[in-house]
Amino acid sequence: MIRHSLRKKSIHCNLSESAIAAASNPEAAVVIHAPMSCGVYAVDRFYHRLHRWPFMKRVDNIFVTGIGEGEAVFGGAGAAEACLRDVISGIRPEYVVLVPGCIPGIAGDDTESVGRLVEKETGLPVIVTKDAGFLSSQKTDFALEIGAALMRRFTFPHRTEIKKNEIAVLGMNLLTAGPAMADDLSLIFKGLGFEKVYFPPISLTRKEYEEMASVSAVYGYWRTEGKKKQVEELVEECSRQLDVPVLSMDIPDGVEKTEAFVRTLSEKLGRREKGERLIETEKEKMRKSLREAQEVLRGVRVSLVVGQPYSHCDFFPVFDLLQKSGAALTSILLLPGVEEEKFTGWLSSFGKRIPCPVVPPDRADFTGMDMLIGRYVPRIEKPLLILSYRRLGFTGCSRFLKELSLTWKEKRRMNYEKK
Repeated sequence: MIRHSLRKKSIHCNLSESAIAAASNPEAAVVIHAPMSCGVYAVDRFYHRLHRWPFMKRVDNIFVTGIGEGEAVFGGAGAAEACLRDVISGIRPEYVVLVPGCIPGIAGDDTESVGRLVEKETGLPVIVTKDAGFLSSQKTDFALEIGAALMRRFTFPHRTEIKKNEIAVLGMNLLTAGPAMADDLSLIFKGLGFEKVYFPPISLTRKEYEEMASVSAVYGYWRTEGKKKQVEELVEECSRQLDVPVLSMDIPDGVEKTEAFVRTLSEKLGRREKGERLIETEKEKMRKSLREAQEVLRGVRVSLVVGQPYSHCDFFPVFDLLQKSGAALTSILLLPGVEEEKFTGWLSSFGKRIPCPVVPPDRADFTGMDMLIGRYVPRIEKPLLILSYRRLGFTGCSRFLKELSLTWKEKRRMNYEKK
């Protein structure tokens, strides 16, 4: 961890995530104000995302100022200004996002003034991100910060007539959640009558940001406790600026939570009949998934392997699905670095019974089970399913059962719940 921070040094540089999130709109341009090595890293990550997700359309809209030692000592605002002018005159994008790295933050480059100057002279919107590089101590979701900046610029000032069948989902970063989880959530909202679901910031154009001003409600999705506060702040700001209600900050993770989630939302929206119809339709599909899973998994001995960090996960929906599938959860095996007392205390805080023995690292035995599941699992010669953080809605639960069945049936040594 970075000292006095919520962030991990190895993964929480905001630069690449900010750049990738902004560049997912193919009509925008991104200028990374940092050394060339930082820009190459961001482009390389973007290139690999381009092949994984269908909403990533191009990789030639990221640029880098390429500053060096001189700018680190004397400042690099001039380099940022020159690069912005070159990009705008060269490709004339919808807007430009300027992403400063660590060196401009330390050197004190006034990137916001640079952005205002270039925008005034060219007439093209220039959005400047804050908290350069590692300089933010508490924020960890910089795709969310990009979305917030673009909403403040293009959504909030364009409030129009409310469209009752449109909703904005804030906090679900499609770069990490992936299209399947967005589809799972969209299925719930569309079942409740919403025809359009926005997931900023990934892949939204300027026009779509402006159209998002007509939504009738907002929903906040958060993956970890560290990101929840960020999402709550943006959801409250959006609700206030657009004068629309916040539907929920609850997560439909697992069968029981999904059913409660749909009922709560349908009551708030006055669409109770739609909600009950959605629940019954999806539960019938779920029953089919359970029958198929039971044919494969009944009596199979499963162990959950837990490593650090585990506090991002709620394992009880997994326990419930395992029990419904007929599989036998025999043990929870703790990896080195996980303290038994702290883990059991955390698990007990959910207010539910722990369904099997918790085995500390010094007594962990990987031989007494048929297959393993977990997020951080050593590779051993047994079928292994790598869990995602959550399984949203009834469709997410069905996908878990399908992948669990495939893992056992085909004896896969490394299978992923979320592809």
